[in-house]
Amino acid sequence: MKKTLIALFLVPFLSACDNGAVSDAKKALKSRLKDPESATFSEVKSNEDGTVCGKYNAKNSFGGYVGEKIFSYENGVITINEDEAAPDDEPNKIAWYDRKIAEIDKLIAICKKAGIK
Repeated sequence: MKKTLIALFLVPFLSACDNGAVSDAKKALKSRLKDPESATFSEVKSNEDGTVCGKYNAKNSFGGYVGEKIFSYENGVITINEDEAAPDDEPNKIAWYDRKIAEIDKLIAICKKAGIK
């Protein structure tokens, strides 16, 4: 009986022990989504240097879930592995895509380091 009461008492405190970087990362990611309230997270981990990596799923503008994708959060910058076309006004589309590929390669490396595949 005492163990049950102690466990019930500690549950709210354990969930409140969330790493600040993880909370910041989730907040930053949600700010970029069409439907922030639909976001679900899994395998979210923080490295020793404060970099956060994880997986998320959220609804698009049609109301359907897009499927699980990876993200990283480093030094206040969120990087998302998302399908995206170069803007129409981009003068050098090849350079733009090269930058996007480099961002995604970095994202994958960060997540692999955190043990997320």
